[in-house]
Amino acid sequence: MAANFFDSLSALFPQGERFFIQSVRHFRDVVPEDIARDVRAFIAQEAIHTREHQMFNDQVAAAGFKIETLEARTEHHLSALKRKSALEQLAVTVGLEHFTAALSNQILCDARLMQDAPMETARLWRWHAAEEIEHKAVAFDTLAAATSGWSAPHRWLFKCSGFVEAIARLTMAAVPNFFDLARQDMTRPMRFGDIVGFFFVKPALLVRMAPMLIEFFYPGFHPWRHDDADLAFAELAQYEPAE
Repeated sequence: MAANFFDSLSALFPQGERFFIQSVRHFRDVVPEDIARDVRAFIAQEAIHTREHQMFNDQVAAAGFKIETLEARTEHHLSALKRKSALEQLAVTVGLEHFTAALSNQILCDARLMQDAPMETARLWRWHAAEEIEHKAVAFDTLAAATSGWSAPHRWLFKCSGFVEAIARLTMAAVPNFFDLARQDMTRPMRFGDIVGFFFVKPALLVRMAPMLIEFFYPGFHPWRHDDADLAFAELAQYEPAE
């Protein structure tokens, strides 16, 4: 189940990461310089993630999986989001970045999620997770700067509506993608009990992510309220060349 889940998520990433880049890039000239500097680093990281996941998806396709439908489904939902205002797109990006940060935390905390993955696949996901944690507040800080003149209740409602939209669109794309890949995988017969177990029993991925996801609705929330920077830095240190 884990392999199908992460493969289906990867099908979202190339187009999704480009959406994130465009969302924050629109505001990089109107935010304070310290945030603009973070935005530039965010764009560079997301561009690399796009490339790496496109290569990963090409390998999934080469293994015989048909991912065209998954990519088309992703494009459909992103096209709907792109018809919204630039600020609404940024709010959705903030929501998706928070989901990704919560998932990334679990990838680095729970070795069971990657225990059956090939070494290079596990390294890709753990490296990506660490970088997602590293920049998890950039879109949020950009939105905060762009709406700094709003009242606190207005900002909270706008932020939360973006998060709800993000989770809804992610669910409508990711769940069918997951089942599409699971049905194609003849090496792992799809069993309902295995699916329920993975998400809700053991390792209970969604149950373990839930507290971090719910924190988004707390007044005064900031992504670094849950400080897992040391987790990310420890992982990234493994990829730095020895001196």
